[in-house]
Amino acid sequence: MAEAEAKLKKSNEKLVMPTPRPIDEIIGSEYKPEPPPRKPLGKINPSVLADVELRSDIEPGMVDPFAKLGYRLIELGDLDFLAFIAQPRYRYTIGGQYFPDKTDVIANFNQPFNIIERMQEQGVKLKKIPPHGIASIIVGKDEDKKGDTTIRSTHELAHAAFNYLRSKNLLPPNFKEFNQREEDFVTALDYLKRRDDSYNFATDEEILKNTGRIDPYLQKRAFSRITRDVAKPLFETAESELRKLSVPPRAKRVEPPSPPPLRSEVFPEPPPSRSSQLNMIEKLFGRFLRKN
Repeated sequence: MAEAEAKLKKSNEKLVMPTPRPIDEIIGSEYKPEPPPRKPLGKINPSVLADVELRSDIEPGMVDPFAKLGYRLIELGDLDFLAFIAQPRYRYTIGGQYFPDKTDVIANFNQPFNIIERMQEQGVKLKKIPPHGIASIIVGKDEDKKGDTTIRSTHELAHAAFNYLRSKNLLPPNFKEFNQREEDFVTALDYLKRRDDSYNFATDEEILKNTGRIDPYLQKRAFSRITRDVAKPLFETAESELRKLSVPPRAKRVEPPSPPPLRSEVFPEPPPSRSSQLNMIEKLFGRFLRKN
């Protein structure tokens, strides 16, 4: 015999949800949340910011391996780069100087214009001389044009690169010691960058390739002994040292893509269909067919 189903009686009671208590009654009205712990920020090294600004300023001129090698010495702490702010309405006969070692720095104190002493008067602190010396430039000259500071900077960096390669005995015999030939070579780099537009900088492949880029006066002066045969081994040596110092090669310029070829140039013209052939026959022989 089947059991009877249990029936629930309908209730008239209403389901009432409990009212939530205010949060201040739960944790207390005096409660104040603690702020999340803050990690103290480290001090920003001013020299790091200065290096970033320097690289940004001279980046357009970093097209030859000697400028890159000189800048790499700054990054490694083996070369110091200092700037003297020119005084208004004062004519300077130099744009910059490179001091390979302490002896050259001391000798500069006997010169009519002592750039090291002037920089110290402007607040530059010279504690010690790095292994590959000091490169210095004058900025803010009244006669400065666009790009002059960039060229001036890369010029002194190139001298520092020569000094680095010389210390490793990697230079050809004509460059074993500092001489006018080195100055001519570095000047050649300057004026290949300067031609017509101060920011029309050449790449290392273009150096000494197009003599039309060279100023006629410098063609006789700086380029009388600097040829492609002289420049090629120097560039190769500097590039080799850059690889050893973990500097990647310069990326090749990306040429703009050429427009896609026309369809008619890629696919041959399709053969005529049968209907078009018949139309052609009718057009050619229609008069003859109508007559007959």
